[in-house]
Amino acid sequence: VATAMEQKKIDYCINIDALIGDTPAHFTGNPLDPNPGGKCEGDCDSDLQCEGDLRCWQRSGSGGPIPGCSGHELVDSSTDFCYEPKTSWIQPPYFGYGIDSTPSSGFTGTNYLDHSTDSEYGQESWAEWVIEVGTNGLYPLSLRYSQSERSKGDMNVEMTINEGTDDEQVYTILTACSHGTNDWRYTKYTEAYLYAGANRVKIRNMQEYGANIDHLRVGK
Repeated sequence: VATAMEQKKIDYCINIDALIGDTPAHFTGNPLDPNPGGKCEGDCDSDLQCEGDLRCWQRSGSGGPIPGCSGHELVDSSTDFCYEPKTSWIQPPYFGYGIDSTPSSGFTGTNYLDHSTDSEYGQESWAEWVIEVGTNGLYPLSLRYSQSERSKGDMNVEMTINEGTDDEQVYTILTACSHGTNDWRYTKYTEAYLYAGANRVKIRNMQEYGANIDHLRVGK
């Protein structure tokens, strides 16, 4: 994964190794016992209940995957778990996205999200990043993408920040048609409000066809 952590530019790239972790999710009690908890242990209520640099992954009753942990479907959907923050992860999709690491494709890092078609219009193919920032404020976000379906015209993706919380934000991001799968471009910047600590940034397609995604850029 290519990650540049500079004062004005932070790139977050798709990492296939972060799809599913090898540490089983383990419920130790509510409240968490022992406290603080280790990696993939729950039920936590805040970052303070997790060891060291671990954070508390708030699932908000969704029952979704836990970054770096396996077996999320075997534990209660309302249980929150301590996790090790990663630059990126994606849920294995049913439609739409695959992982491509062809060397000649012009992506950064080790791979990219390869989009073909998505009959569920983004309901089953989506990507999510966990982004940590030091202070509250507006941050410019843009996607590095390629979009070769010229006959389909310009397309859009929906970007949701901190979905399911009181701080949820939703944006429509234009992925204008490029000159082929190797013609990588950045979308225009979207000014999004991020909170100090971990922020969840999710993208979904808004039509059957969509762009390939290399990485999410935070900053200019």
